[in-house]
Order: sequence, then C-alpha cells, then structure tokens
Amino acid sequence: MAKRSIEELERENAQLRAAVAKMQDRPGLAGTHYYASSDAVAECPDCMRMPEIGNSAVHCYRMISDFHELDCRERLNTSSYVNVYLEDEEIKAANLGMKINLADQTVYPQSFKVHNVVLNMIADLWHCPKPADFDDYGAYAGAGTVGSTEACLLGGLCLKFRWRKWYAKK
Repeated sequence: MAKRSIEELERENAQLRAAVAKMQDRPGLAGTHYYASSDAVAECPDCMRMPEIGNSAVHCYRMISDFHELDCRERLNTSSYVNVYLEDEEIKAANLGMKINLADQTVYPQSFKVHNVVLNMIADLWHCPKPADFDDYGAYAGAGTVGSTEACLLGGLCLKFRWRKWYAKK
C-alpha cells in the first residue's frame, strides 16, 4: 500500500467534511415529515445511479411503502395461487431469518438445522426415498429457495437431469 502524505490526507478529510456538510444542509433530510419534503414531490432525475446525497431512512421507507401500496393489497391478489396474507408470527419469523446468510452454513449452524428440518419435512411429504448417506448427514440433499419461481426452476432442472439419465439408458 502506497504511503500518503499528510497534505493528501488533509485534502481528503476536507472533501469528506464538505460532503457531510452538504448532506446536513439538504432541506427535507432530517426532522421533516416525508410528505412535506422535496423527496415526496421530486421524480428521481437519474434513478440508474446512486445519489450523491442520500435520503433519511424514514424517507426511504416511506417511498418504498408508497410504491408497495399500489401493488401489495393481498385481498386483491387474484393472479397467483399462493397465500399472500401473513400472520404476525410469520412476519416475525421471516424477519429473524433476514439477518442470516444461509449460504455460509458454518457461521449459522442452528439456522441450517432449521433448513434441514424443513427439507426433511418436505421430502417426507413427497415420500422421497432416503438416500444411502442419510444417517451420516441426517438430511436429504436439497436447496432452500426464496420464492416459488425459484423452486419451480430448480425442480424443472432436477426433472431434466432425471430425464437425461433415463433417456441415456434407453
């Protein structure tokens, strides 16, 4: 790593202080109700880029909430065959899982056990034969998915590979 001079560090420090001051001077950022702020009336001029100056967390939540207000009326959802109404406990359980990155099961072993329990329940529901190494691992091989589309795609791939084996034998 190259050494930086004191002058360079002081220049960078001044730039950072100016950026913070610019954020603090922005009208409507702190202490203003969302609908009384410029965020509520201004269209995003360049939504393909990260803004130079961010919004408050309250304003960001309100913007997203307003977008969802038009889309997320569960009683009006007649276009899918899934349950879109969630009980409070379901929401709480889902929020617990949002903090966990199941891609790394070594960091979250207890959460991965929950994953395996659910996987075993589904395998049992579908009367899947136990694999030879089931007693070693205590779980079927499988992958959790975020949504039904992912699950369908993975299931389709499994069927494709199963068909490929069957066809090769013919």
